[in-house]
Formats: sequence, structure tokens, C-alpha cells
Amino acid sequence: GAWVASAWIVEPPRPAAAGEAPAPSAEDAVAALAEKRAQAYVRGDASLLAEVDAPGSVAAQVDAAAIAALREEGVAVRGLRYEVSWAEALAPGTAGAPDGTTPVRAVVTTSAHERVLPDGAVVPVPAAGPVTTLLLLEEHDGRWLVAGTA
Repeated sequence: GAWVASAWIVEPPRPAAAGEAPAPSAEDAVAALAEKRAQAYVRGDASLLAEVDAPGSVAAQVDAAAIAALREEGVAVRGLRYEVSWAEALAPGTAGAPDGTTPVRAVVTTSAHERVLPDGAVVPVPAAGPVTTLLLLEEHDGRWLVAGTA
């Protein structure tokens, strides 16, 4: 559940031009980030975080350190999912969000999952949440990435 305690690439919402599909909602955007973040943990592949966390951000540091620790300990994660039941983009500066970030309030539940230890033992991890969190998103190359939480 480091995301709930830490952070979250998404296309920034933009008005649709005539004949285009509407921009994705904040809920869809955060759900896509959450899915990619869970994949990074399940695969034990911190390189996947480039699609989730802003470069050099607190979120990137926390997630990379967590995945590195799992790999160093020889622990695998199975069945992890983050379920986003609600998300809403807020006005810049809301809730003390730093300049250059867009705050998004989201309700996220972490699924029950398993940690597989080096000796093959399976440790069940219960579901957690729902938890309301305030994600701080930054735009990078036309997409949103998670910079941290507030």
C-alpha cells in the first residue's frame, strides 16, 4: 500500500474537440496509473514506474526504494491491485498543493495479495482501505505523473 502512503502517467483532462471522444475522467486517469503501479510491484520492475511517477519526485523515490527492497529480500508480490472507486481533480493550489502540481482526491482500496518469500512460503496480506488520498500530479510531456501525496 505504498501508493496510499506515497504517490501517481495520465493524459491531462482537456476539452474534446468536435467529433472527438471526451477526455478521460480523473477516475479513469488515476485508475490507469494505479494499474501500472501495481504491475511494477507484481513484476518487481522499477523501470515501469517511469509510466507512473514524476522523475526525481518523492513518489518515484519511495516506489523505487520499495521495489528494490523487495528484490533485495527475494520477495515476490502476487495478486496486488489498486481499485479506484472515485477521483476528482481539484483546483491548483487546493489543500496546499505546491505550484506546478494538480491535486486529485481519490478513494483507493488495496486488494488482498500475497508476498512470496525466498523459501517459497506465502504470506497473505489482507485488503486495505478504502482510503482517501490527495495525489499531486505533474504534467510531463503532455501526460500526468504522480509527484507525491499531500
